[in-house]
Amino acid sequence: MKRVFLLLMVTVFLSACSNEKSQVDKDIENLDKEIVNLERRISELNNENELLTEKKKQKQEQLTELEKKAAEDK
Repeated sequence: MKRVFLLLMVTVFLSACSNEKSQVDKDIENLDKEIVNLERRISELNNENELLTEKKKQKQEQLTELEKKAAEDK
């Protein structure tokens, strides 16, 4: 019985001292990487959105100019 208990204690001690990351640590690391990727993608989408908004504004200004010219030609 003492041997089983001693073996159990040594096993627990060695597993606590091991250099391997636990599954929880690995999961947290993977989640951190995923968060970084998502933040990068959000930034890219925000930049694209700003560009599209600017293009839309330019097109609206062009349309307004064309409408003015068309009204003047009548």
